[in-house]
Amino acid sequence: MRLRDYISPAAVAACLIIVSAESWFWFSTDPLSGAPWLEPSADVGTVMAKHDMLSDAGGRILLVGDSSCMMGLIPEIVAGHPDGCLNLGTLSSFTLAGVESIVAEAIDADVPPSMIVVAVLPQTLDVSAEQAEEFGLVGPYLAAYHQTSVAYTPTISDWHKWIFRKHQFGKFPPQFGGKYSVFRETLGRSGGYFEEPGHYEGTATPRETVNLSEYSRRSARAIAELCQTHQIPLIFWLSPVPSDSVTEEYLVSTNRIAQELGSPGTAHVPRNGSPAWDPVLFGSVTHLTRAGAEQNSSELAQYLNQKILTRQSTASSDAQDLRSVHN
Repeated sequence: MRLRDYISPAAVAACLIIVSAESWFWFSTDPLSGAPWLEPSADVGTVMAKHDMLSDAGGRILLVGDSSCMMGLIPEIVAGHPDGCLNLGTLSSFTLAGVESIVAEAIDADVPPSMIVVAVLPQTLDVSAEQAEEFGLVGPYLAAYHQTSVAYTPTISDWHKWIFRKHQFGKFPPQFGGKYSVFRETLGRSGGYFEEPGHYEGTATPRETVNLSEYSRRSARAIAELCQTHQIPLIFWLSPVPSDSVTEEYLVSTNRIAQELGSPGTAHVPRNGSPAWDPVLFGSVTHLTRAGAEQNSSELAQYLNQKILTRQSTASSDAQDLRSVHN
């Protein structure tokens, strides 16, 4: 008997329906998840939303980093007006390799950002490639959006996680709006900033030390080289920490990290480590309140204004010297 004698028309029809439905599902949903038909989890939804906002980065100051960036820097305050800055901060589990991929994609656009600020907590820089795979966020992101990183290549496990999550119905937390669509609209109105809704209760065991891992060092170097090649100013902005959450040794460690980030001479590192601030300015151990974010944003804005004035003064001086030579 031939093979087709064992296969019923109903089975063939069922297979065709499944293949067609799956093809339609992949075509009609976000590359990283099953949205809009399936609700993503909060971590997946965050990187989805920020990737979706990448198209608005052209010509603006681009803020990238972990959740201390997303909840700690207000674009309107940083730039001095609503349309001059965009916050694409994500999560610490996205790691610096994910930040690197966002920077690379933004720079590769027809109109690149005017400046890039990488704002992170020091502990985000103390992540290894093994931890990045365990977090399971950057690998699926790179695979879904066809992006690359010098520090991380998606593993088979990452591909499995991506496919599984794409078919998984998540639950968006109430503190993020309860639905991805609400969260995305909120980010759109604020330029990517999201206000921390919690209340910091203090830390029982302070962090004692932190280091710049080789994994993060490779991505930091790649970001610096990209910005240097395309002549885009780069700033590494170390986010504040609650004063009761760290030891003096930890703060000394962040000073060493600041020196390492600025050592190639291609990046500006205004802060000599992470500043330890009054716990009242924090909504969680890693996130500033609105008041804290305003202070953090104002300090960055002040630094940027000084840099702009310095560049203008230097350009004016160079022009004057050139005129003197011709005269």
